[in-house]
Amino acid sequence: MDKFERSMSAEVLVDDYLLQRKRRTEATDATMHGLRHVLKHWLLFDADHLTPTDKSMVDFAFRGRRTGAPSPYTKKNDLNVLRSFYNWAYRYEYLEKDFGIRLKDSIPKINERLKRWVETDKFYALPFDSFKPELRLALGLGWFNGLRAHEIMKLKTFHVVGDRLNVERKRTRRGEEKASYPWRAAGQYLAHHHGNPKFWFDFQKLMDEAKHRRGYLIAANPERGEPEATRRLQGFYWNPHGHVKSGKNHSSMPFTPHDLRHSFGHNCYQAGLPIEKVSSLMGHSDIKTTTTYYVDLSEGLEKFLLEGISA
Repeated sequence: MDKFERSMSAEVLVDDYLLQRKRRTEATDATMHGLRHVLKHWLLFDADHLTPTDKSMVDFAFRGRRTGAPSPYTKKNDLNVLRSFYNWAYRYEYLEKDFGIRLKDSIPKINERLKRWVETDKFYALPFDSFKPELRLALGLGWFNGLRAHEIMKLKTFHVVGDRLNVERKRTRRGEEKASYPWRAAGQYLAHHHGNPKFWFDFQKLMDEAKHRRGYLIAANPERGEPEATRRLQGFYWNPHGHVKSGKNHSSMPFTPHDLRHSFGHNCYQAGLPIEKVSSLMGHSDIKTTTTYYVDLSEGLEKFLLEGISA
């Protein structure tokens, strides 16, 4: 800790972390704003020192807010932000090494997105007819194309070109990249595999109509052409009326936008698509990311082996 005290203040350390994070990951302004918001309040909460007890970090994540008790998503997001910050700090020896190791053991990274696909029956059973068109389109973009929330929010009508969907995305150390998705073929493939094409036909109709709309495909105010905020869509759950509500709303959907991306990878692999193709469609630079976080390679293996033995 002596080295840190001699080198820089807590505020300077946070600024340095955010600067390197921005440079390394090319994070969006919204992401950087969220990180700065959490770390700024953490310094106000524990301004005396930057080597907190595990209990103080948990107390911070569960702190009260003007809008009431924080949602489970908010608590886990705050802990993940703090853990990322402290891992960076001890990696560059701004903090004692043993603190980073202790933090990793006591507060492991909380990630509910790990292979959290949405069951087919639960997805198709939703009352899609009562959803706003933009909401149904967002659901389909996640379920049938596996797009990230921020990729969905950036889509405009000119990105839909016939049977292809041109997506703008960023990758670490590679700058900006574009990908072209066969949205119609992917949707038909998965809908046929699951044997319930009702939602696919609704999604196809919305995509065809989207070519003739102005502005963003998913808009908070379609008349004004205002895009929906990524964090608003990602950090909250949807209700059947098409508005985003907090997790306290009992009518909310039991999954998040990113869960649908996991479902896309899982469904494609279970439908027989090679894992290399699944990884390519999801925009992963390393196939290990697909197999570790999105696709369960062991699922269905027992059935396959038993069928092979009986044959």
